[in-house]
Amino acid sequence: MNPRIKAIKSINGFQLTLEFSNGATRTFDASPYLNHGVFTRLKDPVLFSQARVNYGTVTWPNELDISPDTIWLESR
Repeated sequence: MNPRIKAIKSINGFQLTLEFSNGATRTFDASPYLNHGVFTRLKDPVLFSQARVNYGTVTWPNELDISPDTIWLESR
């Protein structure tokens, strides 16, 4: 199992700085996801900035979330 997210901060555009349970700090660029399915709603910068940590992953209002494994594998 990949590490889970402990803290996040919204930064430039549609990127998040993430602190993981293993102590790593990485950046996730969500922009490639914003043209697909329910994630198109996250093109709204106000909604995107409402990102929170719940159950070890990133969530937004209206039950939007991204798999913590995807975030770990796609973050740098």
